[in-house]
Amino acid sequence: MVPFKEELEKVIEKAGVADYVKLVGKVAHQDIYAYYFMADVLLSGSKSETQGLTVNEAMASRCLVLIRHDYNFD
Repeated sequence: MVPFKEELEKVIEKAGVADYVKLVGKVAHQDIYAYYFMADVLLSGSKSETQGLTVNEAMASRCLVLIRHDYNFD
């Protein structure tokens, strides 16, 4: 279950990007890198990251990363 899934789907549809956005929900650990390689962009809305593993993993997979400003990444 994806929190706020219905609201996200409405925003995606209204923005006209439904053909470009896929909400996949929880992904098995062994499949994570396949999703990074399929993705063009990782959008992280996290307010703070301690280690930023998702960001590092996505960048290692040559995925463009969009994040909020976080002093931990400076």
